[in-house]
Amino acid sequence: MRTREQKDLAGWLLLVLVGMFVTWLAVRSGARLGTASAPFLGRFRFEISPLSLVAPIVAVVVL
Repeated sequence: MRTREQKDLAGWLLLVLVGMFVTWLAVRSGARLGTASAPFLGRFRFEISPLSLVAPIVAVVVL
């Protein structure tokens, strides 16, 4: 059972690292943070766009 737990941990760590890398790429490519984003970035603007409708579909596909 210990080996299975280690494989699970390695899998989750890999997912976290991939997520961090993708976030880094987005920031490096000029993603505009602070626009319609969480308040901890200084401001918040509620915005609904066509991508807002696609986001739940992407989440279902990924999960």
